[in-house]
Amino acid sequence: MSEARESKQKKWGQLFLFISALMMVIATTYVFFSRPWHSIIEYALYFSVPLYTIVFFFLVYAIFKEGFKKELVIPLIFAPFSFTFGGIMVYGTGVLIIDVFNIISNSKLPINQKAIFSALFTLVVGILFFFFRKFRRSTYGFLEVLIGFSIGYNLVIQFDSNMNTETFYIPFLVSSVYLVVRGMDNLEHGLTKDPIDPWAKRIISMFSRP
Repeated sequence: MSEARESKQKKWGQLFLFISALMMVIATTYVFFSRPWHSIIEYALYFSVPLYTIVFFFLVYAIFKEGFKKELVIPLIFAPFSFTFGGIMVYGTGVLIIDVFNIISNSKLPINQKAIFSALFTLVVGILFFFFRKFRRSTYGFLEVLIGFSIGYNLVIQFDSNMNTETFYIPFLVSSVYLVVRGMDNLEHGLTKDPIDPWAKRIISMFSRP
C-alpha cells in the first residue's frame, strides 16, 4: 500500500473513530433513559456472554500452546466490565435506530414525507455502518455472528414445537445462518486484507507471543 493511500486511510479511520465514539455515547445515554435496567442487562448479555466464551477458549488454547502471559492479567480483570458495557452500547445503538423509525412512523406527517424521512435515515445509518465495516471489518463481522446467533436463539424460543414449518426454517436460514456465514467472512477479511482491523489484531496479539 502506498504511503499516500495509507495516510488517507488513517485520516478516514480517525474520523470514523470520532463519529463512532460520539454515536456510542449518544446511544448509550439514550438507552439508559428509555429502557428499564433489566432489559438493558438482558440484551447486553446476548453480546457479552458469547464474547466471554470465545475469549475463554482463546485463553485456554493460548495457555496450553504458549503458557500464560502476565500481560493478560489486567485485561482479563476488566474484560467482564468492558464486554458488558460493549453489549450495552450495541443494544443502545439498536434501540436508538428502532425508536427513530418509530417516531417517524407514529408522526402525523403525510405518508410520502414519512417515506422520505425513513429513506434518508436509512441512508445515513447505512453509510455509518459501511464505514464501520470498512475500518473495523473483523469487529463488524463478529457483531454479525452474534446477531445471527441471537436471531437463531430467539427463533427457536418463539417457534418451539413448530420448527418444521417454513415460517421457521426460511427466516432461520436466510437471517441467522446467513449472518453467521457473512460475519465469519468479514472476520477473516479484516485480519488478512487491508485495511487490517486494529482492534481484532490487538486482541489476537494478546493471546500470542511475538
